[in-house]
Amino acid sequence: MSKQHNSDTTKELQIIAENIRTWQLKKDINNTALCANYDIGSTKTFLALADGNTAGYNPDRWLPKYRTAWNLIQAKESSQLLEETLYDDIYPAMRLRAAFADAMRETGNDRLIIIEGNPGCGKSSSVDCLVKRYGSRIIKAEAAETWRDSINAMLSDLLRAVGIKEQPVSGAAKLDKLIEVLCVRRRGLVIDEAHHMGPRGLNIVKTIINRTPGEVIMMGLPVLLKRLERDAYQEARQLTLNRLCERIKLSGVDPDDAARILERTGGIPADIAQEVSGTIATLATDRGALKFVARVARHIANYGEPTETPDSIIKHATRIAAKR
Repeated sequence: MSKQHNSDTTKELQIIAENIRTWQLKKDINNTALCANYDIGSTKTFLALADGNTAGYNPDRWLPKYRTAWNLIQAKESSQLLEETLYDDIYPAMRLRAAFADAMRETGNDRLIIIEGNPGCGKSSSVDCLVKRYGSRIIKAEAAETWRDSINAMLSDLLRAVGIKEQPVSGAAKLDKLIEVLCVRRRGLVIDEAHHMGPRGLNIVKTIINRTPGEVIMMGLPVLLKRLERDAYQEARQLTLNRLCERIKLSGVDPDDAARILERTGGIPADIAQEVSGTIATLATDRGALKFVARVARHIANYGEPTETPDSIIKHATRIAAKR
């Protein structure tokens, strides 16, 4: 019986180590960080166990550590999956999905989508939902302050976003390389923090739309986007008049979206979530929008009572709002 128990323990240890190794390679996590973060011994120990080489390793010592590590990994994956699916059917995500479908059908130059909204309104979450649906067809880049004055910096960042590490030196050659890559197959280019661009940057976007078959999504803050359009009037007009597919303006929180987040993240019954959603959506204004609603929902899930009422939920939300 003892030998059978030891054999079962060894087999389970091998399976868990292999599972962790498969997950690690998929996530592209280096060995040192993995072993340190999950307390599974040295790199040498981990790689030996993952390869099925258990000789010299006491399974009774290592199995509890590997069980704990695998449970943590699975919990993390479940949490990330919930976060990814949480926003699938909220208004901003559905609006962007519909606009992107329209842009994909375009054969002309009307392939620019502009999303404007304050932090927390769902811009990034909507793009994440798009990436989840279309995968590598979507390329994400984040504009930096240096883009305003340096086309070279902008093109370098865009080339890195499409996977080009060894880049040409001149700006013209970089643009040609970017166009070449984007013409291999139709892809969507997302530029976050687009308000950091200047007139020359908008001209680059125009060129990308003119010379490649894909779509461009520009995201930014409303006030700063308006300032960009004012400072780059002619360049902005060429984009918004001749190449715009849709402009999505996000403001506030839709009560139905608030109800969905309260129900899914907070475990609040659907009827109660719907009843309080309007009040919480109002509280979310200028307090982080959807992120505020999610914060309220997580607070209730972690610290709320089993039988929360509409009044008690609103009290939770009001206290959280008062802290911001």
